[in-house]
Amino acid sequence: FGSSLCSLRCFGCVGKFGNSAHLAMSDLEKPLVEHRGTLTRADTEERRENKMKVVIETTKLEESKINELRAQRENAGFDDGETFAVAFSGGGIRAAAFQCGVLWKLAEMGKLKDVTYLSAVSGGGYIAMGFAAHCLAAYREKKPARHEVDDWYKDVVAKTVVRMQNNAGDFVRDFVRSGPGKPSDGSGCTSLPRVLDAPILFFTLILTLMVNPIFIFLCFMLPTALVTNAWFGDEMRSLFCDIHGPEKLSTFKFGTFSIGCVSSAAFTFLIWVLMHIAPFKDPHTGAKINDRVHPRKWFLIAHGLYAFFVRFSAVCWTLLAFLHATLVVQVLLFTQQRDDSRFYQKYCNAGVQGHCLEDGGCLPSLESHILLIVGLLFLASVVIMPWSGNSVTVFLACVFGPLLIFIFEMRLTQFVVFGPITGQDFFTGFGYNSNWYYIIGSVLFLNLLILPFYPEIRAILHTYYMRCLAGNFFPDGKDGNIVDLLECPYIPLILVTATSSDFRSPIGGDRDNLSEVSMTPLHVGSIETGFVPMHPERTMGKCTALTAAGCVDACALTLSSLLTMRFWLEILNLSWGDYVSFTSDERKTRGCCDFAGEWDSRFIQRMPADFSVWICFVLVFAGFVMDNLMCLKIAIGLFCFIMTLSFLCFKPLEKIFAVSPFIRQIHQGSMFCFRGETPPPMLYMTDGGCRDCTTINQLLMRRQPRILLVLAASDPHDELGVLRTAITMAKDGGDATF
Repeated sequence: FGSSLCSLRCFGCVGKFGNSAHLAMSDLEKPLVEHRGTLTRADTEERRENKMKVVIETTKLEESKINELRAQRENAGFDDGETFAVAFSGGGIRAAAFQCGVLWKLAEMGKLKDVTYLSAVSGGGYIAMGFAAHCLAAYREKKPARHEVDDWYKDVVAKTVVRMQNNAGDFVRDFVRSGPGKPSDGSGCTSLPRVLDAPILFFTLILTLMVNPIFIFLCFMLPTALVTNAWFGDEMRSLFCDIHGPEKLSTFKFGTFSIGCVSSAAFTFLIWVLMHIAPFKDPHTGAKINDRVHPRKWFLIAHGLYAFFVRFSAVCWTLLAFLHATLVVQVLLFTQQRDDSRFYQKYCNAGVQGHCLEDGGCLPSLESHILLIVGLLFLASVVIMPWSGNSVTVFLACVFGPLLIFIFEMRLTQFVVFGPITGQDFFTGFGYNSNWYYIIGSVLFLNLLILPFYPEIRAILHTYYMRCLAGNFFPDGKDGNIVDLLECPYIPLILVTATSSDFRSPIGGDRDNLSEVSMTPLHVGSIETGFVPMHPERTMGKCTALTAAGCVDACALTLSSLLTMRFWLEILNLSWGDYVSFTSDERKTRGCCDFAGEWDSRFIQRMPADFSVWICFVLVFAGFVMDNLMCLKIAIGLFCFIMTLSFLCFKPLEKIFAVSPFIRQIHQGSMFCFRGETPPPMLYMTDGGCRDCTTINQLLMRRQPRILLVLAASDPHDELGVLRTAITMAKDGGDATF
């Protein structure tokens, strides 16, 4: 089995962990054996049972289904061995390779038929779901007779292991093994030869990195410049042309926008004060540990409004500072002297388009140099960070990244506002000319065409990852619905975990926003979120990709509370996780077409919210084409109204706005967390190993008396860190004593 397997052996409930320790399930009938502060053991168990009520019914249904499947076996009635659960830890393909050997040994010993649960996380999910998929395919092909069960398991495990050996590498496989031709086993993300795996991966990464910058430019940066031109352009150009412009900069105000900034800050402060007064007060304040709180509607209203106005106020003040900086740079650092009469003749006649001076350019060379220097520093910090990893490079990247965007937007706004009278360049060789109108109009129209498909475009990397896993580790490279695993009575109940980070638990004492979500063919959920039925069209590949989604999103959303990490996530778009439907009526949710997976049903669900957002950008397009400021103002007002509603955690509103990945991306980037007794109808899920990288807590929570943990330790010197963390979680949760 290997040394890592011995880190926790629950046959006989004996474990080795540093000093000798004993693993046993918490026994409610035991007398008082310990005190935790002022709480007795009985108090602790009572609190725990209150918290666990949400799990009890789900666990009973799982146990009932396990017993039902075991009774369906054609060889039912023969003397099964003592049942136990198996837990596969995380660790990528390295963990999956180690766990292949354990799976084969269990089959060789004739023990697989006695496994009730097969839980897995991250890399362990590769082999667990691959084994389940091979079991289902073999069962559909031929049901084993009573005397064939052990051989049937060995045959299935052998096929699972061989397929993993042939396709190990996730994205880039060994192309020497199959030669230059197309793979005959259906493996890989596409049917192209293995030698193209590396170019396909490179192309996918480049496309992924381009998605969010393009959408941020189309949806936010360009409209901001256009609205600035339509709303304040005349005033800014007048100040630029005024001979006393530099002296008037300190007293220049942006009219009603400045008043709006002050009003938003005042309203934010007022809501903050209200949130410290009942009935707007946070129900978590003063709540007992493990007691389930019930947030009032007044609190949810205040929480949503406060979340919106904090972000709205921050955006307003940032824009105000940005507008002043843009105007100051244009007025003070323009290359031509203002006391020259040719300046006014050349640049301030609105009916004549100006041209840049050949000896200096319209914008100061200093601004171009700063943009270049900041860009180079940002690029250098990104390149060096993976090798150095020190705080200096991280700090430089976090500072110069937003600064680069700020300067880029400044240059764009100067080009849009002052370009008609100066003809200044946006980029070298791209000056203001008559084609500008048609180029921007075409870009805005293109945005209208692709915006409805933003969720699919954003999830390119996740989809690619999911297809690679299904193609490499599933029989014949074919994916299938996870609920179909219930067809085969010889498959243990598969359980994989993921991590949700956008819902605050209603349990007292739980101060973080993380929920370890378990996914089985029956249910999806956790103690914090509750449980809902598994979506009938959710695939095994989808669940495998979610539990092993250890990319930038896993770090930014679960391991860090820094806003700068969210900046990196939104810009780079390196997300292996995805938004997952989480409603209690999943089995009633159907799509409009017969597509594999959940795409069509999700498209129908998000259509109302996405259409509302789409109308905003239609108004932006119309405002630009017709040069109508009122259209732009209506677009801004409608978008703010939609975002306000999206922050309110009420069921009618959640069902409309919380299922739009475009809106939820804004929530995620600004670190918004839903509150309420139940989570929103869509959760973002990523790698399940962010909390418990062993999954033993899921099995302890289900009261499994015997657990075999297959722990793939990261290196010989890690001192079983993930196991120590899992044990601490179990002890703190009252699930077990050690």
